[in-house]
Amino acid sequence: MRFRSDILLFLIPYLAVFAGLNILKNAWVTILLYHLMILVYLTGSGHLKDFRKIFLGWDGKLFLISSAISIIAGPALFMLWHSMKLDTANLFSTLAFFKLKGLSWTLFIPYFCLLHPILEEVFWRITRFNMLSDRFYRNILFGGYHILVLVYFIRIEWILVSFVILSLVSFMWDSISLKTSGLIVPVLSHIIADSSIIILGIGAGHLS
Repeated sequence: MRFRSDILLFLIPYLAVFAGLNILKNAWVTILLYHLMILVYLTGSGHLKDFRKIFLGWDGKLFLISSAISIIAGPALFMLWHSMKLDTANLFSTLAFFKLKGLSWTLFIPYFCLLHPILEEVFWRITRFNMLSDRFYRNILFGGYHILVLVYFIRIEWILVSFVILSLVSFMWDSISLKTSGLIVPVLSHIIADSSIIILGIGAGHLS
């Protein structure tokens, strides 16, 4: 597999997460920096028009399959949270450490569940990266950047499992976007995945 230098643009979330969480310790700064960098790139590269694809490519069968796979994330997290979580961390104290508490946390939930998936799908499914080798690196990088977040919440063995699952799910969304020439199915199933994780993750946190 040949590595293309332009695949390095997918290091954008790594830079945002490193600066926002590791240096500034603020989840809002992290996600807003990430999204700002996405918008700057899409504008400068002429890919801002790709936002129209979030309304294109409907396929009912693919939606049902991808949504069924995506929604599993929340229940799995809920059931496995006790064995996944770090012994030294509490979910809500960790969130509070990154400035997610009270109104800040309340506003973050819909932002993360609704707007974040749209921006991510437009960014990560840039159509010119349709070679299998490029898709491999892109989806590995998608799974990999989440490690920088998960390290604050779960054990190393579960981080590795999550990395593999996230990379495979990203490849699924990639394949759907290429097959349908649109993003509506990946966006909707991504929203379902993130919402499932947040809602049942909150429940798991209260029980732990």
